[in-house]
Amino acid sequence: MHRKRLNDLVRKNDVLYFAGAPYTGQAYAITGQGIVGHIYDVEVGVIAGNSIDMLPLLEKEAMRIEYDFLDYSDDGVILYNGTPFSGVAYSFEQTVLVDESLFSEGLSIRNCREWYISGQPKSIVSVEGTIGWYEDGSIKEQSVTKGDFDVYSLNTGAPNKLRWLTLTDQYECNSDVLETFGLAKRLVLDGVKIDDVKLTVVEKNGDFKNIVSLHIMDSSVTDKNITCIDLTNVKEFRLSRNIYVRSETLQALKKKYPHCEICVDDKYL
Repeated sequence: MHRKRLNDLVRKNDVLYFAGAPYTGQAYAITGQGIVGHIYDVEVGVIAGNSIDMLPLLEKEAMRIEYDFLDYSDDGVILYNGTPFSGVAYSFEQTVLVDESLFSEGLSIRNCREWYISGQPKSIVSVEGTIGWYEDGSIKEQSVTKGDFDVYSLNTGAPNKLRWLTLTDQYECNSDVLETFGLAKRLVLDGVKIDDVKLTVVEKNGDFKNIVSLHIMDSSVTDKNITCIDLTNVKEFRLSRNIYVRSETLQALKKKYPHCEICVDDKYL
């Protein structure tokens, strides 16, 4: 969906145009003081009504303000007309809305949405977690947050290439997530819910042969699966704080794959 200031659209015979074509998307009516007074849904140049696609105002005196009308205090507090800002700030780039962020008393409260210049979604951040996309719509990153910690996080190094996966004991995740993605050349698997089953799924992935660096940390992976890993093309294999993996098992693995640098708890074999 396109998101633009109402003033950046051209009105002809009660039809709104952008770049010569009837406009479809959201239109933000902004005053000379930067106040976003209305957000409209526009369909083929015609205002269909007030939009409901927006971050909520959480405080009685909160406002919607274009970011260019906000200032920073010396200690980093966001101000509007010299007062700590509470409300939603809107940032435009090349006439396109690229950021919508929520503030309370001049401080971000971890609730924002971002878009690419093309209008495609870029990210959604909240106290519950994060999801980010590449411009083609594929997942870039994802997390679930409880308190101050991510209990699940996923990061890709390129579209559909898993680079980092964290699974803690506070998050239930089956192996399907590992089957959805290919693998980046450098892969990190982190957390107690990384077990023998999930490691087997990773190794069966068609991209495993292209991995040059594999790091497993704080996992439940056991000796049995460690000895089964094919490290033929892996140049560096790191293990950190994996309580079910014995040192003698890794020594045997090192003899089998002498080309591979094997590091255990920051010590190379």
